[in-house]
Amino acid sequence: MSGSPWITTGSANNRNSIIWTMAYLYPKRMYWLGLRLIEVGEMRIEITIIVSLVTFITITLSNDPYIEHEWVTLDYDWECQQQKQYYLDNGLFIPEKNVLAGIKAYRGVIYVTVPRWFKGVPSTLNKIVNNTLQPYPSWEMQNTNNPASLKYVQSMEIDTRGWMWILDVGRLNIFEEDPNDIVNGPPKLVIWDIIANCSVREYVFPTNVYPYDGSFANDIVVDETNGFAYLTDTYNNGGIIIYDFNKNMARRFDSTFFLGPSMDNTIDINDRKYPVVSPSDGIALTYDTNTLYFCTLSRIHLYSIDTLYLQNFTYTNLDIEKHVNYVGRKGYSDGMTATADNYLVFGDLENSAVKMWKMGGTAIAYNTTLLVKDAKRSQWPDTFGFDREDLIYVSNKLQYLFFGGYKWDGSDGANFRVWRVPFGKKSYMTQNPKPYYLYCRGSHSK
Repeated sequence: MSGSPWITTGSANNRNSIIWTMAYLYPKRMYWLGLRLIEVGEMRIEITIIVSLVTFITITLSNDPYIEHEWVTLDYDWECQQQKQYYLDNGLFIPEKNVLAGIKAYRGVIYVTVPRWFKGVPSTLNKIVNNTLQPYPSWEMQNTNNPASLKYVQSMEIDTRGWMWILDVGRLNIFEEDPNDIVNGPPKLVIWDIIANCSVREYVFPTNVYPYDGSFANDIVVDETNGFAYLTDTYNNGGIIIYDFNKNMARRFDSTFFLGPSMDNTIDINDRKYPVVSPSDGIALTYDTNTLYFCTLSRIHLYSIDTLYLQNFTYTNLDIEKHVNYVGRKGYSDGMTATADNYLVFGDLENSAVKMWKMGGTAIAYNTTLLVKDAKRSQWPDTFGFDREDLIYVSNKLQYLFFGGYKWDGSDGANFRVWRVPFGKKSYMTQNPKPYYLYCRGSHSK
């Protein structure tokens, strides 16, 4: 080599880019440089290089779970300080009523939900920008006085073509103590094209599928190839709703399995007991789209059913119920998901843990793999998503919302966290969406 040394360095952008450094060196001189590759695929890598007549390279690999975002209280990407003050002064933003719940990602952007369980939630669907919540798709779409807006989003799913399947509960303030504060309305499914930034379709559920005055549209999984969405109702006796995209129609499946046996309904977290009575909640779909797993929040049991029986709308509830399979005891959990290589991922609420189990293998009670366990920072692992081959999930100490215990002064650390688990697995999505593209209407980029 000859000439002067030269160094080129790229730019770093949070955790999703790489700092590259290259150097040409004079012969027989020793230089050292430190390179940090903030994220490469599913692994964080730190490299130190010493260059002389002999080059030594040491590489440290780490794919341990880590916290990507955390908050004591949630805050938003306000258009201006005056807007925030107006919301505070008029009860439109009550920080202690804002709780992180749903999470999904697309092309490195993380989207989260803040349920409108109570008054004082300014934006129910958001993306994380600089550790604040930016209303998505817009502030306009968060205005509950706008009939076309999003009223209350508990969960959503994003398929591989970039369609976000947004499950709007349609009701407001369902956990307020005063029944007069509850606002009833029709649940709907909004399919939003993230790339084109517009609505592909909006489907309003009939009241006999999701009762307008007595439902809680909770979780959703999507079969992007055959055009089905499976959703849970976590209200009264529970239920599973099946939406057929190709026929643009939906039906409801009611069953005694959604309540489960009555022997267990007290969750013990860090030596404090929480009585929970809640029906069908978590739901997961296998990669081959043939099997749907479901569970209740207040029971430790896992069930499955062949989707063939759910897709046939001529079958009665009794016809379908005969084909429900009891899988085993998995412990208490809220959300679930599945991987492309047939692992079920779920929370273990009593141990503040996240586990996975090979579906169809040995008994779930005795053969799970522990991904995360942290009694302090991973309390109530709630909803799961994928970002490339990383698992992402929300922990939100949700037991404190209904039984007291949130510390809003930071004395108990963060209340809401986004975890990242680099585990080298893809989501259950088939990577074969049909149709691949549909023209969508309107734009809400304001």
